[in-house]
Amino acid sequence: MKIKVGDRVKFLNDTGSGTVTRIVDPKTALVQVDDGFEVPWMIRDLVVDVGRYDTDEEEHQEEQHDAGSSQEKTAFSEKIEDDPGTERIEDEEVLLAFVPDETSADFEAYLINSSSYHIKYTISRQQEGELVLFHEGTLEAGIKIRLGTYKPGNINDEEYFRIQGIFFNAGFFNHLAPLDILIRVNANEMYDAGMRQESDYFLEKAVLHTLHDWRKKAGPPQMEINADELKKAMYDKGDMKPEKQPVKQPAAKNIEEVDLHIQHLVDNHASMSNAEILEVQLSRFRSALDSALLHKNRRIVFIHGVGNGKLKHELRRILDREYGNVKYQDASFKEYGFGATMVLIR
Repeated sequence: MKIKVGDRVKFLNDTGSGTVTRIVDPKTALVQVDDGFEVPWMIRDLVVDVGRYDTDEEEHQEEQHDAGSSQEKTAFSEKIEDDPGTERIEDEEVLLAFVPDETSADFEAYLINSSSYHIKYTISRQQEGELVLFHEGTLEAGIKIRLGTYKPGNINDEEYFRIQGIFFNAGFFNHLAPLDILIRVNANEMYDAGMRQESDYFLEKAVLHTLHDWRKKAGPPQMEINADELKKAMYDKGDMKPEKQPVKQPAAKNIEEVDLHIQHLVDNHASMSNAEILEVQLSRFRSALDSALLHKNRRIVFIHGVGNGKLKHELRRILDREYGNVKYQDASFKEYGFGATMVLIR
């Protein structure tokens, strides 16, 4: 049965139910649970709660059609196909985000890449005409990564971040112009709750800066040609032909998945307390991670769900205290929503 906006649904791998408020992408939906909060959920883990209604699916669809007159949201599966001559716009973006810390005046900085490209990037703070490196690395497709803590200056201060990046993929890919953008960060705006936006990437509102707009087509790179250097190159190179380089094929994914939902770990958990359930889940987490370290697996994804956040908090506390030789980050939100952590083994 196709999941649509307005459907009452149950969670396959968790207790509870809610109403679908938005289809984020073909794999993810936002569900408003009974306590009023909206949570992202994988569509494959949702089932329409038909038992709560006396109408059949056809009547349910008619009700949705009537309600649809006051709503603009449409599921991806229901979008009308564009005319073949019309250019399709991909729903892909690169963002710099600042999420307020509830316990302090600081912000957590994130780089978000919902595109199908990998990005080699540097992020620098501009101070007195020079750049000071804030973060650098490679961000894979469909991943968000925490960059660290950022504290704005005085209320009227502003500063600039310079973000530079190169888009690439393994094997063949279409050219995108390199990223080189200057972002103004104003302390007064950072602390203004009205400047923060809702997004599909965080449960709370955040300050968002768009770094790349996929609606703008990338042109060919600009090249400066020096006549003297060109003449010299023609004489030096003669008739030499460039060597053919072998084309690299995309590397196969080597990611192990470990589902920590209790129903996948024990046959009957109805009589177990919350503390006992957490102990079983953390024991499975430790054994899976120790095995991955022993066999030198590079990546392992632990699926812990959203829930009340206790399992995720304990899992990351153990990583910080007991496993100093690994890094971790949120797993791909396209694949897992907000309910998984990927551990990167060096």
